[in-house]
Amino acid sequence: MDMFFVPDPISTATRDRLWALVGEDIEGILADFYDRLENSGHKLLLDRADVELLKHKQINHWRKLFCHPLDEEYARRLEQMHARHLGIGLSIGQYVTAYLHLKDAFQQAVLRQAAGAGEAVTLLLALNRIVSDDIVRALAADGSAAPSG
Repeated sequence: MDMFFVPDPISTATRDRLWALVGEDIEGILADFYDRLENSGHKLLLDRADVELLKHKQINHWRKLFCHPLDEEYARRLEQMHARHLGIGLSIGQYVTAYLHLKDAFQQAVLRQAAGAGEAVTLLLALNRIVSDDIVRALAADGSAAPSG
């Protein structure tokens, strides 16, 4: 694990509930995400891409990320995924912007479906931790983008 690894305090029950709510909306969230990308100045990033396959891979990525704590296998897969993203011309800024766009959509899904404010807070804190940790690891995988300190 890298220097950013912190043992995961999120319970399995919280992870499962978070995925249940986000997973309910994930296909629509990703359809909107790829529609926005295809209708933007960045549509060349999808040139010759199988968007349906990308959506399927995204669903699997987010399910694994939400439902399972990080481990060495995930860290290796993340490095490969990050290298592929950079290889197609995705900048670090675009990478982070995409994460934040998806995080916002996931938050909206939680807020629409949570069973009250207490559950919403618990799930949003978990979501923030999961996505923030993933962003940090993605940036650290590049080496040059990792924060120093």
